[in-house]
Amino acid sequence: MLGLAADISTAKLAPKALAMLIRQSGLEFDQLIYEGMWADMGLSAGSPRRQVLTAKFAGSGVSYVVGIL
Repeated sequence: MLGLAADISTAKLAPKALAMLIRQSGLEFDQLIYEGMWADMGLSAGSPRRQVLTAKFAGSGVSYVVGIL
């Protein structure tokens, strides 16, 4: 609703490598989700949590695991 998140990909890095690079950087983010084909990076209007997750898709649902798997 506030436009504080974006799906990010690049031709130079695989999505997992990009997510790991963002996680290890000094960039401020609230939530970083490795989603297989891209990384989703969300910002926060408040204090950023730096939460890092991997999305696991199964059937019509999705679950989240802590960290980048």
